[in-house]
Amino acid sequence: MIKRLLFAVPVDILGDISSSHTQNSGTPLAGFFISRSLRQAHGSNEDRNMKKLFIGNLPQDATEDSVRAMFSAYGTVRSISVASDIFSGRCKGFGFVEMEGHEARAAQTALDGNLVADSDRSLRVRFDDPKASRGRKRR
Repeated sequence: MIKRLLFAVPVDILGDISSSHTQNSGTPLAGFFISRSLRQAHGSNEDRNMKKLFIGNLPQDATEDSVRAMFSAYGTVRSISVASDIFSGRCKGFGFVEMEGHEARAAQTALDGNLVADSDRSLRVRFDDPKASRGRKRR
């Protein structure tokens, strides 16, 4: 976090400052550095709206492409990771998908509890819990 600010400039007003907006020494204006630091400290709106979904009971033949195809029907998939065995390369049965908040809620509602193709296992789709909130509470 920034401890001292010489002046505060709303991020929306600055936007992207081109290299033509420089002081005599050729270094960018201080407002640019402050606004960029504030953007990095607080994150952009896109980062705050992203939701990470846990997908359980995936079949062993699941790949990133097959999971992406399943979730892309409900919105844009930002990132995907399927846990796979180091030696065999087969899916361990779970993975994570990152999507926009409203799209993630729609995907969870639609896909949670659906039967996985060629098996009697139902797909489990939940919002990912941060590690701090899991486990037993201390007394």
